[in-house]
Amino acid sequence: MIMKNIIVILLVIVMFSACGSKGKKQETNNISVHKYLSVVENVEGYDMVYTEDGHTLIYSNDSVGDFIVYYAKFDDYAGKHGYDRVKEKAIRAEMDSSLKTLKSISSIYGGAFCNRNDNTEYAAFYFDEQMKCNSIDHVAVPLDDTQYEETSKEQEIKYILSLLNVAYILAHSINDKSVSGWNNMALALEPVQGIITYDVIKTDTVYNPIIKAHISKLAHSTEGLTQFYNVLWENYNSQNSNTKL
Repeated sequence: MIMKNIIVILLVIVMFSACGSKGKKQETNNISVHKYLSVVENVEGYDMVYTEDGHTLIYSNDSVGDFIVYYAKFDDYAGKHGYDRVKEKAIRAEMDSSLKTLKSISSIYGGAFCNRNDNTEYAAFYFDEQMKCNSIDHVAVPLDDTQYEETSKEQEIKYILSLLNVAYILAHSINDKSVSGWNNMALALEPVQGIITYDVIKTDTVYNPIIKAHISKLAHSTEGLTQFYNVLWENYNSQNSNTKL
């Protein structure tokens, strides 16, 4: 009888211990590390946005107010071989001044000139690695018509990320057509999806030397990406001077 009571007591202790462990586990799982997009404004003509895990973005406005954006996601040790490595990851994107429309995307692997058909679709005229051209229509994308206001830096960055996500969807759709080079474009843009929900915080400078190196390498890639974009633009105009997307 005594042994039976001892067994019952032990079972009760085990049950309560299991419940306590489960409660602690659930409590631990509910605690998540908050992640941020840090922004440093107006450094050598650019606004810089970065995360501690390698997302790097620099942007400025051109003479008509459109946004010119450069983005790359650095992995551990990425870029240690210099420009030749980072240029494979860097994406150039052009967005209109109201941040409602993605106008173009390009990298060393090709590029596309984009047009927003309506509130749910895009069309694009694209080039592959060999400068062969084609077009794609009716690409469904999530769009937000909320009015962009220049007063909020956080809102500005969120809109830019939203349009970079549109660029990813377009790149993915073009890659689905087995277009040479566009797998690399899609892979370079894919990480954007993971940071759209991050909060934005302002900072005065960049202290982490690794992040400084990321920003520097991306900044040094802008000239080459712009030159290639100009080549794409000339080819686009020469082949489509009488064509409207």
